[in-house]
Amino acid sequence: MSTRFHELRERLLRAGVAPRRVRRYLGELTDHFADLTAEEQHAGRSLSEAQSAALARLGKAEDLAQALIERSRFRSWCARAPWAMFGFGPLILLGAAYLVACLYLWCGWNFFLPEQIHPSDHRWPQPTASPTYTSKLVSFITTARPFLSVG
Repeated sequence: MSTRFHELRERLLRAGVAPRRVRRYLGELTDHFADLTAEEQHAGRSLSEAQSAALARLGKAEDLAQALIERSRFRSWCARAPWAMFGFGPLILLGAAYLVACLYLWCGWNFFLPEQIHPSDHRWPQPTASPTYTSKLVSFITTARPFLSVG
């Protein structure tokens, strides 16, 4: 992309036009500019005269910018509906991340512990009597023994 249209690029981006639309528009303008310059050179003008004539034929930067800014379909969603992008967007992404985390945990449980009873299973064992403090301590120590051994 030519530095010739840098001012136009900045004007379009500040107006809220989507960056990919700006890149495409400036690419097309650069191609048209090259074609017009070649046409003017073919007519017998020097390079600097051909470039000046090509710029005059393309139009002023403000007119080129206004042609794209007036059409709302070229504007980015952040400029069209900032309330949706910065208000509802994060909430939707948060919900989606929560669902992905839950799916990840569920798949991991089913893959690594398929025979174990898990929270979504309705076969939870019913307690017959409330365990005492001593029985809880004994079950904890026997479960944690492999992790507590040193050496």
